[in-house]
Amino acid sequence: ADVYTLFQKPLHPYTRSLLNSIPAEDSVHDKLHVIQGIVPSLQNLPREGCRFKARIPWISEDAHEENPELHEITPGHFVRCTCYQQFYFPEEKVEGESSHGTS
Repeated sequence: ADVYTLFQKPLHPYTRSLLNSIPAEDSVHDKLHVIQGIVPSLQNLPREGCRFKARIPWISEDAHEENPELHEITPGHFVRCTCYQQFYFPEEKVEGESSHGTS
């Protein structure tokens, strides 16, 4: 995606997580978002499946493609793997959840 689109509407969970990790100017005391898991070495990258799957265990297994392909979502904006469709941050309130629910 172009830079404007990437920052305004990131889609892939890794991109969204990276951008969510950037501290806001007025968030001196807020906790930073931490991407779960360990960055794999380049020698140990998974050869099949979504390479980010192990770092987002709260997403269902069937959300990931076995052989992720690039999908053009809008002209010039591509995302690899369909897991982006079910991705959310665990700390976000789940849509339709009451204020007493858990996320």
